[in-house]
Amino acid sequence: MKAHSTAWRRLQPGPARKYIRKFNIKSGDLVWLVCRVSEHVQRRNKNDDGQATFLRKEVKQRGGVVVGVTKITISGFHPYWLAKAAALAKQHGAILLAETTDRYVRHPFYHSAAWPSAQARHTDLDVLAYYADGADLMTFLDPEATPREVRSQQSKRGQWAKDNKGGRPAKENTNPTSHPGCLKQRRVDNYEIVRQLKQDGVSVPEIMKTTGVKRDAVYRWLRGWCSPH
Repeated sequence: MKAHSTAWRRLQPGPARKYIRKFNIKSGDLVWLVCRVSEHVQRRNKNDDGQATFLRKEVKQRGGVVVGVTKITISGFHPYWLAKAAALAKQHGAILLAETTDRYVRHPFYHSAAWPSAQARHTDLDVLAYYADGADLMTFLDPEATPREVRSQQSKRGQWAKDNKGGRPAKENTNPTSHPGCLKQRRVDNYEIVRQLKQDGVSVPEIMKTTGVKRDAVYRWLRGWCSPH
């Protein structure tokens, strides 16, 4: 029971407000923007440009001054890449500003299909603080915003950046994860997450709830009867 409790705590969101301030730009504040995307459709859609343009607008409206921007296409699982941006921000006496906490760091088990609700843990935030090295971190949304709030913000920003008021989406490319290759990769990712959660002492019902994988598949993967490859 104790092992399960410890494992479950390691899966819970950490106190992001302890490390990151909510958006509070004042006139004359110097700001360095951080705009991260992962290595797939966001890059092709120039979502990093959308983040930067949106944040510039919000900073300017409050009298702040953007002195630099870091745009990067990389996984958010390990924030070592933030060290350079943090050093540059400190040189300018600037605040580091990202749209949301997950632009800085993600839970290592995050998956857009298998586990979209995963949020950075206490340990992930500790690593973030290490690489920030004293830089002032801030996010436009509350640092502890829920995954639903984060997705809502991304959608609103995306529509604003493209001057799109909504409406029916185009039929093509509306679901890039429906491609057979993407479906296979999703199964592989789920398989790895299921086995890791079990190693951490999480029960089968909790694994099913967390990953959305059916009971029979969970048991087959854990017993080594088959793999998704």
